[in-house]
Amino acid sequence: MRVLFGTADAAWAAYAGAMRMKQIKLAGVVVWVAAAVVVGLVTGVQSTGGLALLAAFALLPPLALMFLWHEPQETMSESIQGGRR
Repeated sequence: MRVLFGTADAAWAAYAGAMRMKQIKLAGVVVWVAAAVVVGLVTGVQSTGGLALLAAFALLPPLALMFLWHEPQETMSESIQGGRR
């Protein structure tokens, strides 16, 4: 994997991979929350219970995604390549 178009050494590859995973998760969260807000606006939710349910629907899955979905562990091949450098 080339880091920053080859401008950084390979030791930073794990950091760049982790940042990519964070960006993917953040994009998923933004899309999910935006979709939940649109659904709430389209359906015209006005009751307190409905708003609470909509908030739970909008926030609980992204929170689970952020805290439970971890980046993959380093493979044996990656650790060998790291050791050879």
